[in-house]
Amino acid sequence: MQPNTSRNPGPTRFAEFDAAHRLLRATPGFLDDGTGGVASFVKGLASVDGDAVTAPGVVDAVLARWRTPGANLRARTLDGDALLLCSHETAADGYCLLVADASQPEEEHRLESSESRWLLADALRALEEAFALFDEDGRLIVWNERYREINSAIAEFIESGVHWETLLREMARRRLVPHAEGREAAWVAEMLRAGENFENFEVNRTDGMCLSVTVHPTTLGGFIVSEVDVTSRKLAEQTARESEQLLSKTLEASPANLCMSRIGSGEVIYRSPACAELFGRETSARDQFANGVEWADFLTDLLASGRVRDFAATARNADDQEFPALFSAQIVDYRGEDVVVSSVTDMTEQARARRELADANTRLNDAIESLDEGFALYDADEKLVLWNRRYAELNAHVSDRLRKGVAYGELLDAAIASGKLGQRDIERTLQSGDPEINRAPRRYEFEHNDGKWFSVSRNPTSENGFVITRLDITERKRAEAAEREADDLLRRVLDACPVNLLMCRSDDGRVIYHSANTVERFGRREWVSDYWVDVGPGLDMARDIQAQGGRDLRLFDIKGADDTPVRVELSSRLIDYRGEPMIVSHAYDMTDRIAMEEELNRQRDMLHQSEKLSALGELLAGVAHELNNPLSVVVGHALMLQEEISDPALLGRTDKISAAAERCSRIVKTFLAMARQRPAKLERISINTVIETAMDVAGYGLRGTGAHVSLDLARDLPPVMGDSDQLAQVFANLIVNAEHVLVALGTEGAFSIHTHLSGDGRVMIDVEDNGPGIPEQIRGRIFEPFFTTKAIGEGTGIGLAFCHRIIDTHGGRISVMNRAQGGARFSIRLDACGPHEAVGPSGAPEPAAGHRNGVALVIDDDEDIAALIAQILTGDGYKVVVAHSAEDALDHLPGAFDLILSDLNMPGISGQELLEMIRAQWPSLVEKIGFITGDTASAGVDGFLRMAGRPYLEKPVAPAELRRMAAEMMA
Repeated sequence: MQPNTSRNPGPTRFAEFDAAHRLLRATPGFLDDGTGGVASFVKGLASVDGDAVTAPGVVDAVLARWRTPGANLRARTLDGDALLLCSHETAADGYCLLVADASQPEEEHRLESSESRWLLADALRALEEAFALFDEDGRLIVWNERYREINSAIAEFIESGVHWETLLREMARRRLVPHAEGREAAWVAEMLRAGENFENFEVNRTDGMCLSVTVHPTTLGGFIVSEVDVTSRKLAEQTARESEQLLSKTLEASPANLCMSRIGSGEVIYRSPACAELFGRETSARDQFANGVEWADFLTDLLASGRVRDFAATARNADDQEFPALFSAQIVDYRGEDVVVSSVTDMTEQARARRELADANTRLNDAIESLDEGFALYDADEKLVLWNRRYAELNAHVSDRLRKGVAYGELLDAAIASGKLGQRDIERTLQSGDPEINRAPRRYEFEHNDGKWFSVSRNPTSENGFVITRLDITERKRAEAAEREADDLLRRVLDACPVNLLMCRSDDGRVIYHSANTVERFGRREWVSDYWVDVGPGLDMARDIQAQGGRDLRLFDIKGADDTPVRVELSSRLIDYRGEPMIVSHAYDMTDRIAMEEELNRQRDMLHQSEKLSALGELLAGVAHELNNPLSVVVGHALMLQEEISDPALLGRTDKISAAAERCSRIVKTFLAMARQRPAKLERISINTVIETAMDVAGYGLRGTGAHVSLDLARDLPPVMGDSDQLAQVFANLIVNAEHVLVALGTEGAFSIHTHLSGDGRVMIDVEDNGPGIPEQIRGRIFEPFFTTKAIGEGTGIGLAFCHRIIDTHGGRISVMNRAQGGARFSIRLDACGPHEAVGPSGAPEPAAGHRNGVALVIDDDEDIAALIAQILTGDGYKVVVAHSAEDALDHLPGAFDLILSDLNMPGISGQELLEMIRAQWPSLVEKIGFITGDTASAGVDGFLRMAGRPYLEKPVAPAELRRMAAEMMA
C-alpha cells in the first residue's frame, strides 16, 4: 500500500525543472535561485560517485549526469554525510532532481524502509509524472497518485508488496497493451527479459493513452518505474507532421510563385514549383531582381517594417528575360531563424492589359461614333457626358440644345415644345424622364407626326447614370406591317391546305399554330407534349431536332382528337421565326399506309408460299413420273391377282401386296395433286360426310394406338362447296399426324374432331389432340413444304403443306395453336353454300356399257406397262396389238383398230406428235385415241390434254379404271 505522507519529510529534497532548465518548484530552501543553485549545490559537495568535485570538469559532468532521467548518483558532503542524487522525467519534457539522506548504515536506511519510503513519497507527491519504486525482489515499495491515475485500469492491484510481474500480467490480461493481445505470456516474458534498465520506452495503450516509460535500477538493488503521459505531445507532433505535410502539398500544388530565403545572403531555402519554373533554380533571391538597386530598396523596406506589399520592380526569369513584377514579402520565424517568405506576381499581362485598355478606350470612342444608332451617356445627376454624331442627327429637333452638362429634363422639354411629337408620344417622353420608372432597363417606341418611328432605350450604368440609345425604326415598322399582312395571308393559305401542320416554341414546347387539318384529326392542344403518347420518344425527338436542326420521316405515336393512339410519320424543322427558334412539324397519318403494308406483306407471304409449292410441284412431278411405271405394274398385277385367285392363303398375301400398292398409289396421286395446282372440282358436299370418310380410311391406325377418339359433328351444318376427295385427304393427313404423336401416350391419348357453325356463318372444323403440342419457335413454319420435325424416314414434310394448299384453293383458312390443357388444335374455316349457289355434278358418271371383242393398239415404251395393259384388255375380251414406240405403231396404222391407247412421253416421237400425225393422215382415227401417262403434273402435258380433249388415265393404272375408260371410248 502507499506510505502515509503526513509525517515530517525529513532531509529528502526535490526540485522540478522544465525543458529549458528553468526552476518550476522545489522544497523550501532548496535551489530557490534556479539553475545557478544546482551548480552551487554540487560545488558544495566533497565527491560524487568517488570523483572529487574540485577536479576539473567534474561539476559540469555531474550536472549533465544528474539531469539525465533515471540517474542514481552517490555523493558525500564536506561533513562526510552520504547522499543519493536521483532524477526523473516529468511532463512537457521536464525533469525532477531528488536528494535523499543515505549517511546511516545501509541495512538501517535502505530506501525501501518505511521511513525512506515515507520521505521519498512525500518528495514525489507533487511530481506530474507517474513514479513507482520496486525493491530488489521486484515488489512495489513507493508510488505516487499519478502512477495510480495513469494505471487506473489495474488500480486495485497497486498496493505495497505487489510484484512487478503481477502488474505486467494484469495489464496484458486486460488488453491495455495492443501488441500484447493474443500473446500475453510472451509479452510479459519479453518485458522481464528486458531487465531493469530501459529509457523512454513508448507504449500506445488501447485506452488511447500514450506513455513514455523509463525503468532503471537503483544503487540499492531495486528499480524505479516512471511513466509520463505523452499523449498530448504525440497528438501535437502528429498534428504538426500532418500540418507540415498539408502545407507542403498545398505549396507544391499552388500556382503562386513562393520563395523562402535567408535575410542576409538571400540564399534560397525553399521555392514552389511555379517559382522554380519562372526563375529556374537560382541560389539567391537576389537573382530574381534585374538590378541590384531595386533589390537593395526592397530589403530596406522589408527590414524597416518586416513586411512589404506590391513592391514594383523589374524581374529576370529563367531565360534571362526581364519583365515587370510586383514583389510581396514578410519576415517569419522558421525553425528558430528569421527568414524571408516572398511572392512574385508577373505583371506582364497586366501591363499589356493597361495598354490594351487605353487602346480600347480609343477604339470604343471610335466605335460609338460609328454606330448606326444614336448614343448618349448621362451621369448620376442626369447631365449629358458624351454623345455621338448620330444622336444629334436623330434628335435634330433639339440638336441646338446638345452640350456637355445639359440636363436630360431640359432636352425632354425642348422635344415636347418642338411640336414633332403626338400626344401619346409626349406621355412616353415624360415616362422616359422619370427615374423612378427607369430604375430598370426600358425601351420606348415613338412615332413622330411626320410618320417616322424611333426606338429609344434607357439603361442604368454602374455609377447611377444611364445610357440613352436612339434608333430610326421607320423601315422596320413598315416591314412589320407588311409581315403581318403576309402572316395573315399565309395563315389563311395553310388553314385551307389539307395537311397536318403544327408550330411550337423549341424551348418550352408551347404550340403557337395548328392548321385546320391538325385540329380536326388530332385536336387543339396547348403544349406539344400533350400530343405525345409516350413521353420518352417525344423528348428524344425534341433533343434530336435541337441538335440537328430537324428530323425527317420518323414513325411516332401521337394522340388523335379522341385521344386514341395514331401512328404518324413525323417530319420536323427548326426555324427562326421573328428572332425566336421554332419547330415546325408535319404529321402524315400512317393508318391507311400501315393497313396497306400489312396487306402487301400478307400477299408477299402468300406469293412466297406459292413459289415454294411450285418448286415442290416440279420435284413431285419428277418423282411421280419415275414411280408411276413400276407402280402401275405392281398395282395392276396385284388387282388382277385378287380377281383371279381363289385360294384364301394366296388371296391374303395378294391383299397385302394390293394394300401396299394402293398406299403407294395414293402417295403418288397426292404428289400429283400438289404438283398440278389445279382448281378443285367444287360441288355441294357435307363436310361431316367427308370427315367420316377420312376416319374410315385413316382412323384404323389411330384407334390402334389405344387413344380415345371422338367425333362431335354438328348435324345442322349447311353444305360447303368443295372437292370431297381433296378435303378427305386433308383430314386423313391430320388423322395420320395425330396417330404419330399419340403412339407414345397409348391409352392416355385423346383425339377429337368438332364441327360447328361460327357466328359469321362459316363452317368451322377443330381437329385436336392431347399430344406434346407444337413448339412456339417452329409453329410459323409447319405449313412450309419439306419442313418436318420427324426423324429421317418417318415424314416427308409435305402433308401439312398439301393441306394448306387444298384449304387455300377452297377459299378457306387453316391455322394451328397449342391448347391451354396441352396438345395442338388445327382449325379449318370454310365458306358455307348459299341457297342458290351453282354446283357441279353430284357424283362420278356410270361407265358406259361399251363393246367387247374390239381390236386395241397399245403403245408404251415400257414393256411391262404395255404387257399389263394388254393383259387387262385381253382378259376383257379385246384383241390387243402392242407397240413399244410411236414409230412401231405407225407401221400398224391405219389398221382396223377400235381403240388406240398411247403413252405421252416416249423416246423419239412423243404421244403428242403421234396425235398430230394421225390427225393429219387418218383423221377418222382421232376419235379412237386415248392416253395413259404418268406426267400430268407437267404444265405442257396438262395443257395438251385439255386442248386435245381426249380421254386419259393417270398412272399407276388400276384394271377397273382402264376397263371403264375403254368401255366409255368404245361406247
